[in-house]
Amino acid sequence: MNCSLLLLLLGIAVCSCSQPERTNSRPQLSDSRFPECPDCDLEEKLYYFADTVIRHNDTVFVVNNRLDTTVVETGIFTYMRSSYPVMTPNYLTNLIKQAIQAEKSGNSPLATKHYQAVVSFYQDDWTHRKGGFENGGFSDMNEYYESNVNVTTLVSYAYERLGRLPEAIQLLAPFLANAETDHTKIHLRFIELCVRYYGRDATQKALNTSGRTVCYAQLDSGDCDWIVSVFGARVGVDFCTSPHYKSDSLSQREAQCFIREQPFYALVK
Repeated sequence: MNCSLLLLLLGIAVCSCSQPERTNSRPQLSDSRFPECPDCDLEEKLYYFADTVIRHNDTVFVVNNRLDTTVVETGIFTYMRSSYPVMTPNYLTNLIKQAIQAEKSGNSPLATKHYQAVVSFYQDDWTHRKGGFENGGFSDMNEYYESNVNVTTLVSYAYERLGRLPEAIQLLAPFLANAETDHTKIHLRFIELCVRYYGRDATQKALNTSGRTVCYAQLDSGDCDWIVSVFGARVGVDFCTSPHYKSDSLSQREAQCFIREQPFYALVK
């Protein structure tokens, strides 16, 4: 397997620094290698038609044989879907990467500047976007939630690095109960921040009592699902995948058993 990150991808990242928002209006060349979507842009071809995604410890490998490319992701970028670049503004992604690199280089003032720019982008730009591709918005609720799961994960990280843990936690809270959290680690990220802010014991207590709050509720996305409450945040967990889930009803005990089976519970054991 070729595990090198091609210069082509780096070129995309560099060029995207001057593009604050992604649109679907730029012309594309037809590509016979992808008959499923010959006019898709390069990011869509790379991520949506990847041959395999390998998760190993804290590293994710996205392998696309037709493009002879393997993308390697580490750190906070592994908390999102492997296809996150398609639905996340390049401007935001680049700011986070520049901040992380500045930290690694020991340039704390520059890192802080980039993290503050991330917060400003979220407050001054992202939260004002409406529906429709033409103004950088969203075509439907699925796209809205997928994009916001990605964006809030990154912005929350910036808040954390700036020492603003309450804002980091609060930012994630509205996006913990929707179908677009599948194949992400946003719940794990939320609990990590809660452990840091509230402490391990308090977070363990919140998780151990969350089963008492289980209910079948209508989500903001319009869907209905089972949710529990953790520090006031509605957390959606796919109880249907649990062996404790046997019908349309779910007891508090069954919900609590499933919570303790989740990867994020290991943080408070």
